[in-house]
Amino acid sequence: MSWTEYLRAQPAGQPSRRGQNGDPWHAGGPLAGADPTLALDRLLTPGAVPPGEQDETLSQAVWRLAHSDLSDPDGIALVARIIECFDNDRSSGKPDWNPERDARAKWTAARAKVGTELPTAGEAFGPVAYLDEVAADLGHPLSVWAADPETRKIFAGEVRRTRARSLAEAWTASEEPVDIPPGTGLGDMLNEPETEQQWRIRDVLPAGARVVFSAMKKSGKTTAVGNLIRDMSSVTPDPFGAVRFLGRFPVEQVPGTVALVDFEMSRDQLRGWYRDMAFPNPERVHVWSLRGQARSFNIIDPKTRKRWADKLRALPGGTSFLVLDCLGPICAALGIDESKNQEVGPLLDAIDALLLEADVPGMALVHHHGHVDERSRGASRLGDWPDVEWKLVREKDDKGKPLDSGKRFFSAYGRDVEQHETELKYDRSSRRLSLGEGNRAAVKATQHHDTVLQIAREYPGLTQNRLLNKVVGAKVPQQQGRKAITDLADNGKLHTHPGPNRSKHHYVCDCPDPLECVQYKQASQSGDSGDSG
Repeated sequence: MSWTEYLRAQPAGQPSRRGQNGDPWHAGGPLAGADPTLALDRLLTPGAVPPGEQDETLSQAVWRLAHSDLSDPDGIALVARIIECFDNDRSSGKPDWNPERDARAKWTAARAKVGTELPTAGEAFGPVAYLDEVAADLGHPLSVWAADPETRKIFAGEVRRTRARSLAEAWTASEEPVDIPPGTGLGDMLNEPETEQQWRIRDVLPAGARVVFSAMKKSGKTTAVGNLIRDMSSVTPDPFGAVRFLGRFPVEQVPGTVALVDFEMSRDQLRGWYRDMAFPNPERVHVWSLRGQARSFNIIDPKTRKRWADKLRALPGGTSFLVLDCLGPICAALGIDESKNQEVGPLLDAIDALLLEADVPGMALVHHHGHVDERSRGASRLGDWPDVEWKLVREKDDKGKPLDSGKRFFSAYGRDVEQHETELKYDRSSRRLSLGEGNRAAVKATQHHDTVLQIAREYPGLTQNRLLNKVVGAKVPQQQGRKAITDLADNGKLHTHPGPNRSKHHYVCDCPDPLECVQYKQASQSGDSGDSG
């Protein structure tokens, strides 16, 4: 006999208010079921359930009652009666004791779970009672083979996951079938006319490509993204050539709007930085500032993705390029573990679907590096998915730790793209970036050249030992200082004039081509030592 059947079997016309004689919920007979600890006369007898068992027993009782056809008022009243019986001996010590309030809270929470999700071990909704019911359906005495709480916990999790998969499969089956695009015979494909490589940014971004732009933390990622958007949205008389990304790579200007969906910067800070960059055509850029609102970009959901596709398609001239800055907040908001391919994969697939549905020909997905490796943090799919990878890294110290004030370096690799690591120059007033010369190894090799030249210019004619002593005094390691002096002499930026006792005196050459400096050649040939310094 279930609780509902027991309650219905009580004589009709009995008053239903708690605490009165004739109450239909008064203890009167045991409840038949898989768990004898839930017998109704035991639950409603003060002191029958030991204090150490009351919380678990109450959880099981509430869970079962919530799954019955009891009305909410009747269920709350019954739970309150059980609480009264459980707390009968200690109610006097609780000035705020209110069984009906507690019963309403437990009942409401349990009712909310009915039909939506399964309980797990540790939840206050009677997992043991639920598992007993499952075991009874299966014809297995769960209390015999799964009396261990840990086993029941695992069992509950497996049941929950199995039913969740069934629901997901049913949901997927109810969706409209997807049209399969037509294929092409290889012969017909080979007969198609060849087309030249089209570029959106020459040498670093093919037209229609997806780029993952990954960067070390605090390396200037947001500044670089701003430079990218500024250059892509700028209109010039020459459709290909006048605007150059990072001062070097020509940008093709195409109709439409560049869309930025930013999840990281505050609106005020983003506005201030972009104002400093002086966008020539701000009307060609549309910004969604969604810091703290990344859940609104749940494009894995087809309905949400359609709404975003509609918005992107509705921008003036359509969306010519999409920038998502950055991946981390999206994953966090959607509960995606960015280190797992099986979780990141559906999001990347959804981005592809969004580009297709919104007719967006290219995009950049911004992401962070990990703490150690100089690659996109997380799942390997983030390296497989893009057509091109851009990287932004910082100069490191001798121990391999990135320097906060160190120089920045840009590189790009991918399909038809190979731009080796090159130093970036930064104009602080305009927040503009441009490519310099040399990679980290080359920059490190020349890092003390400016110090040597400054000292040699201030003290012309110093011998090598005297020059080296002053360079070391400027906190340059001796070995690196000696190498810097030798390198500058070899490339002609320091003239070395012979002096007495086979000494060499050093002078700075400011000629455009130091190696072709006539003065240097004549002085070297004549043996003029100049100022002995």
